[in-house]
Amino acid sequence: MNKKSIVMLVFLFYIILALIIFIPTVLWASQFFKFSSRAMESYTKLVNTIETVDVMESMPLYMDDKTAIIGFAAHSDNFLVKKRDAQGNEITTIKFKKPVHLLGCPYDSACVCLCRGGLEYKSGSLSDLTSEISCKDEDKMICNSFDKINFLKIRPPTDFDAPQPYPGLWKYTYWWEDGFIISRWPEDKGWPVSPYFGGYGDQIGKGVRSIYVQRYQDYVNVCFSNSNKCITPGIKEEIHKEKAIPEFNRFTDFYKECKEKNNKECGEFHLNLPISYYIYYHNKASGEPSGFYLVKTYTPENWNKDTEIVKKDNKQIFTSGIIYNKNMEEYGDGNLLLAYDLKLKNDGGHIILEITTEFMGYGEI
Repeated sequence: MNKKSIVMLVFLFYIILALIIFIPTVLWASQFFKFSSRAMESYTKLVNTIETVDVMESMPLYMDDKTAIIGFAAHSDNFLVKKRDAQGNEITTIKFKKPVHLLGCPYDSACVCLCRGGLEYKSGSLSDLTSEISCKDEDKMICNSFDKINFLKIRPPTDFDAPQPYPGLWKYTYWWEDGFIISRWPEDKGWPVSPYFGGYGDQIGKGVRSIYVQRYQDYVNVCFSNSNKCITPGIKEEIHKEKAIPEFNRFTDFYKECKEKNNKECGEFHLNLPISYYIYYHNKASGEPSGFYLVKTYTPENWNKDTEIVKKDNKQIFTSGIIYNKNMEEYGDGNLLLAYDLKLKNDGGHIILEITTEFMGYGEI
């Protein structure tokens, strides 16, 4: 064998050796690139599902290791995790600031963000028990906003059906506000969810799990269960309450504006409260100030026996004021305002309330 042949054989040997090493390495590495692409496609599908879901849809959610998906409600500053201690005090345990400075997550809209660069955790102090989390690399954070839906103001984390470290305690003392979080974290690094989020640490332990996206009115929830735990009857009640309070405020603002218009017609007002919610008028004849309460009752015909005054932050929803009929007589105590079309008039400082459309049923939910 001549020298040229030997050189060629050696060259061929090293090429084969390189291929033996290189090809398996490429194949091994490609699974990670493939999974990352799969996870990105999965996140995109989640965004589309949240935007288009009618009632409920399910989908497989793929997530890379050390990533998280965070939902932020509209008009919120943070996603919060809260708990109630043994004394009944409300404590914020986790705060994730809404990244309003990023494209795709404006303050006025709900949004979801994919945190791809890992999570940073800053422990709370003895004087402030709130811990803060954020994405390590916000340049790798992707956000998408929604104009026609919102996430729940308050929701329990236990609808994820993950194992609970202390079921009796965690289930009833922890809740989330203004959003949600789904994370994938190594089993030996369970801090992002375990007990801080009121649930178990490794929520997407194997990288993929079926999730459910449910819509009720203009609210959407993301969870791991389709057994009426995504948006429960209790959550629906909270949704009704969150809609009833602004409607009550809209009416009382209209009343206050009318008080400033001496001897003038104030115009018409359509009162549109969710089902089971009413405005209760309290007459001064009882010895207490006249005014309007937001109340809830399932039996309006027996309002005096089965009526709950709605509270916000442990305060009754109430606005002082006096209304009269066209005979200049104050309305009686206990009048419930339903889904009426109303007209207000200022007659020498007396606010005259006239019902222009008779009650035809409950207001829109």
